[in-house]
Amino acid sequence: MDYKMDPLPGRKTSRVEEMSHFVRKLSSSVRFQIFDRLYDMDEMTQEINVVAVFINILCLYGFGASSYIIPFFTGSYQRGFFCDDETILYKFKPNTVPVAWLFVISIGATMIAILSTEHFIMYKIEKSLSRPSYRWKNSHVHAYFVESLIYFAYAQIGFIVQLVLTQATKYSIGRLRPHFIDVCKPIGYNCTSEHQYISEYTCTGSLTRINEGRLSFFSGHSSTSMYGAVFIVLYLQSRLGHRVSSKLFLPIVQTMTLTGGLIVCYTRITDNWHHWSDVLVGILVGTIVAVYTAVFWGGFFEQRRGYAPLNDPAGVSILARTIAETGGSSDRSESGENAGPSSAGYGSTERMEVPSSS
Repeated sequence: MDYKMDPLPGRKTSRVEEMSHFVRKLSSSVRFQIFDRLYDMDEMTQEINVVAVFINILCLYGFGASSYIIPFFTGSYQRGFFCDDETILYKFKPNTVPVAWLFVISIGATMIAILSTEHFIMYKIEKSLSRPSYRWKNSHVHAYFVESLIYFAYAQIGFIVQLVLTQATKYSIGRLRPHFIDVCKPIGYNCTSEHQYISEYTCTGSLTRINEGRLSFFSGHSSTSMYGAVFIVLYLQSRLGHRVSSKLFLPIVQTMTLTGGLIVCYTRITDNWHHWSDVLVGILVGTIVAVYTAVFWGGFFEQRRGYAPLNDPAGVSILARTIAETGGSSDRSESGENAGPSSAGYGSTERMEVPSSS
């Protein structure tokens, strides 16, 4: 929204007024609201605030990067071990699922699920319905791209949150991995009794593996894989649960997704990288963050006036209220119906009944 100065004829604009105009204009463009509502004739469109998008991305990924930058300087907690602790005497084995592949699979699966689901809804189920209009400067941006990106942005918010929680816990606790003795190869200590605690020792193994050997609790693979799996399950349920008539399709896809996430968790035990309790806590953390992201931050299951609204990351509703107040209002007035929870439209949570040809 532009603020224009309308000085009286023959009156000069003061420096104070010019500065005030500049501040108002700057504050209207630099804010965290992703979409600005623009009223164009009888329809409302959403103007994409590119500056706000950039600020949100910078803050989110900067927050995630801090979970790696800070531990780089602080290091992990230096924990000792008991002489008779058999849980850290396992042999070192390479990762079945490397970290890079974990991120690629988790983020890639989420992106594929969102893009395919939104395409299916927009072009197969609700292709005849009007949709919100989006604009960047003088260019039209397709609703499919915008709405898919919004859901993916919510997925990334939760992804970064669970990543930060995992990193902070790992470096604060410093629990030894099951293969710690094998990678550390400690010297300079003497066990005089079975249950003696050793705090003074020197590792002679690879420094990289030694540092990694102190990051057992909790499992980052487990939290990341289960976050991605549970988020996809909740997303599919919110978008397709009331639209797909098949009672088998969605449960099968959701079960396969959860199974894939759990298999990644199981490999952390068989690879000797984590204790079973590390994996269990990682599963719980990933699941909790996914549920909180979808239900509370994203509001995937909220219903307002009969619609399941899609919220942008700033919390602004960008769904069917526009349709209900513009194009849909004339149809309802002709039929004598009042606008209310029973009105069907874009994002409606009601099934559309097809009359039988009897």
